Amino acid sequence: MVAVKPWHLMVVATLVGAAIGLTAFAVRSSPWGMVAVATLPYLVAAVGALVGALAFTREDRMLWAWLSISVANVVGTLTVLVTQAPPLHTLVTAPLSDTAQAAGISGTVLLNVFTVIGLVMFGQAWRSFAPRPAWYPAATAAAFALGALVAGPSVVHGLRLVANGEGRDQWAGIISSVGDLTSITMIGPLAVTAIRMRGGSLVWPYALLTLGTLCWLAWDASTLLSGDTQMVTDLMTASLGMTFTGFAGLAHRRALA
Repeated sequence: MVAVKPWHLMVVATLVGAAIGLTAFAVRSSPWGMVAVATLPYLVAAVGALVGALAFTREDRMLWAWLSISVANVVGTLTVLVTQAPPLHTLVTAPLSDTAQAAGISGTVLLNVFTVIGLVMFGQAWRSFAPRPAWYPAATAAAFALGALVAGPSVVHGLRLVANGEGRDQWAGIISSVGDLTSITMIGPLAVTAIRMRGGSLVWPYALLTLGTLCWLAWDASTLLSGDTQMVTDLMTASLGMTFTGFAGLAHRRALA
């Protein structure tokens, strides 16, 4: 029997995430088909995070970090199903009703809040292992600057549309971009923690979480694209981001087994 190595999880996560994203794009002519496939990475992230949480007790902050991320992705699944809107920059279904739009905004807020809470808790994990590295603030500032450079323009553009009375459907995107900016800022702390743990099995969950957050950075950057190129990029990066997150939970459970 072949033993599963930590890097195997990274390879499988990449293949699964890419396959889901490409499949969602392949069935784009069927809105419901795309929606159904687009929910799969949320479920992978939710289940993987729950598996990670079960490796800890109620006294451990990592339990609550993983549960927060799991809840975020359950909310994400329900939001996609209710709004029939995959994580795309361009709406591919009919305009949302007022009820669906309100549900979409509420779901987006909750998804981002729970995700940020979980990532912040992970970003503070260095407290349990060693004194904060001297370059921790610089890494956090650099990640914020990168996130602002990528996600900032879409926030500004959305706010301008709202101010001009043209942005009825923009609020979910604005909230999502602000949440992404906060999550991207956590790339610095997550990367610092992963580097501090290099050589040990605990490096893998942090490395996978970092990769997942980088994928959302790429998702925000896809606003520079258009048409099918933007659509397949959105679906691929979102799928990979969530799949890496789910497999990070599996890697954390494996590291502590």
